[in-house]
Amino acid sequence: MFNFNNVPEVELIPAGTIVKARLNLRPGNSDKDQYLKKAKTGGLYLDCEFTVIEGEYAKRKIYHKIGIEGNDVWVAASRRFIKNLLESAKGIAKNDKSPEAEKARQITYFSDLDGLDVLIKVGVETGGEYSDKNRIASVITAENPIYQQMMSDGISW
Repeated sequence: MFNFNNVPEVELIPAGTIVKARLNLRPGNSDKDQYLKKAKTGGLYLDCEFTVIEGEYAKRKIYHKIGIEGNDVWVAASRRFIKNLLESAKGIAKNDKSPEAEKARQITYFSDLDGLDVLIKVGVETGGEYSDKNRIASVITAENPIYQQMMSDGISW
């Protein structure tokens, strides 16, 4: 007999919490790239797992899809998201137009994103097909005053 009466519920990370997380690209099922997955709608996306790496919520995971091909709005938003990830991981302010910053915002392969440590603001997605879940509300980049403190101190807010 298996008794599941005393299984604890997993509490979500509260919305608005800022955490340091590591991006892990999950394997895909497309012939174009080992990390690209086929969407039900025919597009392609990166299946991302963000693992909180410090603080009270260490080891918790947040999943996110980055659109690479398909719906134009989704792909455009995903390109901005990738830009923000690179800026967060590399300590670049959004308004930095230096040659070094422009080079740091470029990747050769999607695998270049795998293993990036970034600062994210957590949100909560309610309802839907399944129970409530954490999501990424935004990526925090170097011009944000909390960025330097969080990336050096390892504190979750």
